[in-house]
Amino acid sequence: MQKINQPVKSNTEQPKIGDIWRFSNGEVFVFARNDTTVDYLFGEGEKIYIDSAHIGGGKNWADDAQFVSNVFYCEDILKEDSRQYAAIKAQEADFLAMATSDACGTHTSGAIQELPLDELNNEPEACQDDGLINPSYYQDSGIECIEITEHLSFSMGNCFKYLYRAGRKGDMYDDIRKAVWYARRAFFNGEEPSIFVTYQIDTKLNTAVRRRIQEVAKHHPNPEIAHLISIFGEENFLMFLENYWKGLRHGCASV
Repeated sequence: MQKINQPVKSNTEQPKIGDIWRFSNGEVFVFARNDTTVDYLFGEGEKIYIDSAHIGGGKNWADDAQFVSNVFYCEDILKEDSRQYAAIKAQEADFLAMATSDACGTHTSGAIQELPLDELNNEPEACQDDGLINPSYYQDSGIECIEITEHLSFSMGNCFKYLYRAGRKGDMYDDIRKAVWYARRAFFNGEEPSIFVTYQIDTKLNTAVRRRIQEVAKHHPNPEIAHLISIFGEENFLMFLENYWKGLRHGCASV
């Protein structure tokens, strides 16, 4: 399947919503921004920061990072597949609305750590508050979420993150909605059902990651979400996940 996650060359000195930028210690995904702040998410899906030092201060992100791509860029498929183009644009609009409500709400709650960009280069062990990096809703049965997501693709890693924490933090419906969004992105990029697409992954490690996923599924308090986790990344996973989300919308969810 053709990848739609193609680089965008315009205005790559400052971050835009949907951008992926590569720093020395990993990639970040920009999910919200305004004139003074940029909210972005590490590729592992665990560490969220606000950066204001590089917006409006005369310094470009390109000085510290390499622009990779923008997940919403799909102009190259407009003539080839107008229906897919429309679907991507609809997802973009839905994500922008979600990013506005989710990110702005987090600003007021104080749940996001405010750090200058330079501190992105610090190792997680250097952070004093480990509970902020690995909160309880990302730990279960001795297996932390990051132990799984760091071995997955960016989209599938975030999909798993929202399934993992669904029912433990905030609105479960909203977490499932986000999981669906990332699963669709993975599907459009040809990542499903082959979810273990990051480098240096071999069959032995795939087996170990799959075993961890099954262990998390055993201990999830919601049996329906536990089932979704147990089939995570399998051939019909997206279909089951979408059907469950639609059921939640109509008050009759089941898998």
